[in-house]
Amino acid sequence: MPTLEELLSPAHQNPTQKIGFFLAIAFSLLVIFLHFPFNGYKKEHYVTTYYGSENCPKSSTVGQTSTIDEINQYFDALKKCQSRGELRLLPFSKWQSKSAIIDWFSSPIHTIITLVFILAAGGFWLWVFRDKG
Repeated sequence: MPTLEELLSPAHQNPTQKIGFFLAIAFSLLVIFLHFPFNGYKKEHYVTTYYGSENCPKSSTVGQTSTIDEINQYFDALKKCQSRGELRLLPFSKWQSKSAIIDWFSSPIHTIITLVFILAAGGFWLWVFRDKG
């Protein structure tokens, strides 16, 4: 039974195994290129929260004839009902590559599963076409 080192070593591979090994490496590099992780990942999202318990005042309550106190009350009421936002970290399953060439490969999960499949198929190729002697 050949060892893993013998299966992966080009010196111990027959021509059919070399073709499969080359294709597995080439397809793996292609998938990494289509994922294009070199520009980083979108891993945060903006969450808007509403803190005010009062209804927002209507803009018609303040006019040109309003006093300074009425205008200040209006803006204080607006501050209470305005939304506030913050950046939150997404779970790893929702991360996306910023510059993926094919959108499906923007997910690291899709890319990892594809790479595992390609490497498993390449390993299977090496095993099936090994020299029996």
